[in-house]
Amino acid sequence: MEEHFLALPLLPLLPSSFSAATGNPSTSSSAGCVEGSLSCRETVSGRTRDRTASGQGNSSSTEEDIAALKKRRAKRQAKKAKRQQASKSGAQEPAIPQGITVEVVECDGKAGGDAEVEEVGERGEDFDEAPRRLADGVPTMDFLAKRVAVMMLKEGGPGMADSLSDIGSSKEVPVSKAILSAVPSTKTLLSAGLNLAGIPCTESEGLTLALPEKKSLEKKRSSTSSLPRDESPASRSGCDVPPIPCNRLAPKTAKQLKELIREEKKAQKKALKALNKSVYEPYATPESILAHPGLYDGGLEKGTLVISQKSPDQAYVRLPGKPNDDINIANVLQRNRALSGDVVVVEIAPRTEWKVRPDFVEEVQTALGVDTSGKRLAPSKNSVRTTGKKGGVSVPGAAQSVQACSSGGNQVRQSQNQGQKWMNILMENMDLADAPEQWLQKTGKVVCIVEASGTRQLVGKLGKVPTTNGVINPVVFRLSPTDSRMPDVSIRANEVPADLLPLLDSKKYLKEQLFLVDIMEWPETHSLPYGRIVKPIGVVGDVDTYTASILVENCIDETVLPAAVLEQIVKPFTNEMRNAAKDAGRQDFRGDCVFTIDPPDAKDLDDAVSCHALGNGIYSVGVHIADVSFYIAEGTPIDLYARQRGTSVYLVNKVVPMLPPKMIESVCSLDPGVERRTVSALFTITENGEVLDHFLTRGLIRSCAKLSYETAQRIIDDPYQVPTVALSASPCEADAIRQTILFLFEITQSLRRQRFERGGLRIDQPEFRFDLDGNGLPVAMVERDRFASCQLIEELALLTNMATAGIIREHFPEIALLRRHPSPMQSGLLNLQKFCHMNNLDMWIDTSKSIQMSMSNIVALEPRLDPILSYLCAKPMKLAEYVCTGQEIDTWHYALNVEEYTHMTSPIRRYPDIVVHRLLLAALGYTARPQISPDEMQAIADQCNARKISAGRCQEASLNLFLGLFIQRSGPMLEDGVVVAVYPHSLSVEILVPRLGFVERVFCQRAEFVTNVCHRSAGRSEPGSVGPRSYLELNWAKKQLKGVLKLGVMTRVPVVLSVGNKDARKLKMSLKVGSPQF
Repeated sequence: MEEHFLALPLLPLLPSSFSAATGNPSTSSSAGCVEGSLSCRETVSGRTRDRTASGQGNSSSTEEDIAALKKRRAKRQAKKAKRQQASKSGAQEPAIPQGITVEVVECDGKAGGDAEVEEVGERGEDFDEAPRRLADGVPTMDFLAKRVAVMMLKEGGPGMADSLSDIGSSKEVPVSKAILSAVPSTKTLLSAGLNLAGIPCTESEGLTLALPEKKSLEKKRSSTSSLPRDESPASRSGCDVPPIPCNRLAPKTAKQLKELIREEKKAQKKALKALNKSVYEPYATPESILAHPGLYDGGLEKGTLVISQKSPDQAYVRLPGKPNDDINIANVLQRNRALSGDVVVVEIAPRTEWKVRPDFVEEVQTALGVDTSGKRLAPSKNSVRTTGKKGGVSVPGAAQSVQACSSGGNQVRQSQNQGQKWMNILMENMDLADAPEQWLQKTGKVVCIVEASGTRQLVGKLGKVPTTNGVINPVVFRLSPTDSRMPDVSIRANEVPADLLPLLDSKKYLKEQLFLVDIMEWPETHSLPYGRIVKPIGVVGDVDTYTASILVENCIDETVLPAAVLEQIVKPFTNEMRNAAKDAGRQDFRGDCVFTIDPPDAKDLDDAVSCHALGNGIYSVGVHIADVSFYIAEGTPIDLYARQRGTSVYLVNKVVPMLPPKMIESVCSLDPGVERRTVSALFTITENGEVLDHFLTRGLIRSCAKLSYETAQRIIDDPYQVPTVALSASPCEADAIRQTILFLFEITQSLRRQRFERGGLRIDQPEFRFDLDGNGLPVAMVERDRFASCQLIEELALLTNMATAGIIREHFPEIALLRRHPSPMQSGLLNLQKFCHMNNLDMWIDTSKSIQMSMSNIVALEPRLDPILSYLCAKPMKLAEYVCTGQEIDTWHYALNVEEYTHMTSPIRRYPDIVVHRLLLAALGYTARPQISPDEMQAIADQCNARKISAGRCQEASLNLFLGLFIQRSGPMLEDGVVVAVYPHSLSVEILVPRLGFVERVFCQRAEFVTNVCHRSAGRSEPGSVGPRSYLELNWAKKQLKGVLKLGVMTRVPVVLSVGNKDARKLKMSLKVGSPQF
């Protein structure tokens, strides 16, 4: 950090050997000097000379000095007596003058030494304590630290001269401008004739301290409010200079001044300490990682960092090939500047620092026989057990209770610390080596970023970082991101585009705009990264701005290929499409009845179907997939473009396609009436769904119709209710389409029935679509219909994918790209089982087949439980992922209950399908074997996994955005909710709105009209039993009405969905306490 120096005059020093009380020579340290103190420099009558303080009288002292001292003392005592007399008569304590000249005598160089002070106020008032404490709080006087104690001086400040003797004969002492200007309680320090604040100061006046006026402090305090968050510049060590905000007005009395200086000096010490200390640990070098013993015994792990969207201070490192062994990263410091999506090396903490997994807290509590506070339970049975705390001691029979308050932040923090709390209880009651592994959550810290694959772009609002007390801060703006997973970003003046500078002076412009910022660097000495403003992306509240923000937050690239490059790719294939029939080995299906079934607004038609009877109840079923790999050679620009995107992204109001739209429309999409190249799968199937044979080939089709799911469903319900002209211009083709759909529906229903009998699992969630007006805003929200015709396409796609997976794994066992679905979290399944048992419902969780059968039986008896069971079953499920068979042995797909599965039916919108097409065509002999290693294939799999997760988050965020926009337009929505989880430590519940599939955690003490919240547990937990039923008890009062509400799992409650702070992205759920339902 560059230092700026000012020249300060030496303060006039009185002879140290004179007693403050008598003026006579003294050896007492209380008289201002100590035995053995070293030489210092003093100024007497304009002359500068050296003197040694040996504890003896100084013969060079003059009678004039003694007389002047006595005169000043007598004058001061007289004024003091006058003031005391005025005080007895009821007069108020005089205000501190706006300027004080402080003269200091020489004293002990150690901290805490006494000093004699002479002061002269502008109006002649005398203060015994104010100047002493005033000087004690002035960091700019610390350059005298080791030689002169100024008003109970505590310690020296950085950048000051250690000794006056180091200065020689000079009367100037270098003082850091940063320290000089950072005094929060002063307007400025004036010295050496320098005009820092418009008030000159001369040497003869010594060091003058000008206290601020009330108006100037109020103006300064208001200037700090432009920060995007309630933080001052000094609260973040990302600033090069740590100015401290002034949060109070100028002191009126000596007591106020004393308190102000004590607080501000403590704050400044903390800020200065932060400047000289690294906030984060330096990254480990490759050499140190290779030498680390943990590299061989599991102490170091490599994985992908995932930061929680709802609890950004919590993060996990997901380890490849170890889906049940995530590592918890407890806080931002242990995350060590890594961002969500980064590939990191993490050092595992000792076992004693691990946590108990939240899902196993109740199991640990039952096994140890303790209550929620960790105390041993009484041996009584069949009793109601409630726990709570009174005076810090657990009280059996009481309830954990809090008065309702407006914020649940403490409860959230308390809930996050429960894992460590129960780990401590576990270690007190059990040998840690005997604890089951599934109870424990590993913890660790990031020591190195292997690949910065997480986005370094973010969107947010800019706030100015104000100049405090004349400090020129290199950080001029701070960005507060809309993505809660991202940190604030400091922006220096040289990282602001020149054309934006005039606009950024406007507070209105800053308030209305969202900005795109790139993170440039994040030094270990700064708590915040440094960034660069790229551009403003739009006005706050605009739907297009919010959509752009969603895409940036999830690292979705909207960049299009240059027109010239795209023309070079598309034109050759467009011109030679008429020669497609001459392709070697391509089978001609142009004479068959082939058609597509898709959503009505679909543009990328990548699969078509056909079927004709062979006799004796046997059919030939064709599934025809666009041959996209024919147009995209491996390693070409368009291939790299598609690989980088990984998948198409579907939002409510737009689509970000994986391939250029012109390419899709020209040569890929299976539009009706045009010839298209395909990869076709032909199955010989009985009407009962038994597959007799299958083979795959390259083909050529001409689709005769584009049907929607609704149209296909109408044909299934009544073949002739759909007019012929709605299907095809040819009546013959229309009849063929009707017959083909009926054949396919009968066959696929048999396939579906057999799949579930083999153990397939399906979990359906509610889906909605929005009708938009001309401005792109939602005017209606409509639930999507679930047509049986969707099942027709789904079953044929599953059949084709499984057949393809077997072929590519047989031919390329080391590089086959498959789709794996890991087993769900056992703790979540146990919660599902516990929920069902508490409601006298049978739920078996041994296999996917048993779960599906149990859910079907329950829903048949209680249809209203369908959305609740679907949510509870989906919650413990892990995401399916792409894997390379050469890197991963376990390729089991849990939900389908099959060994081999892949994706190949949507190559227009998924890059893995293109890769699988290349492997399949090589296995069939159409192309050469792909020259790719298992590591390279796994890298493709990892990239596609990351892109698919990002696309899913975008879709979810877009749906929530438009739900928020719809609520903004139509008003808050009153919905029926169901409690699906109770969190006793944070006094909150998780509520599902079955109609919408929307889930939110609600803190009960925030609910309107709620006066008290208690946690209670009913029933005694025994080994092997279901366990206690946990619930929250809410006391509420609304006008003359009062009541008690018990919230346990399966409790139905009315809730209100609204938008917080007029921001459509911030959906909020609240309890409707006091409504008729209560």
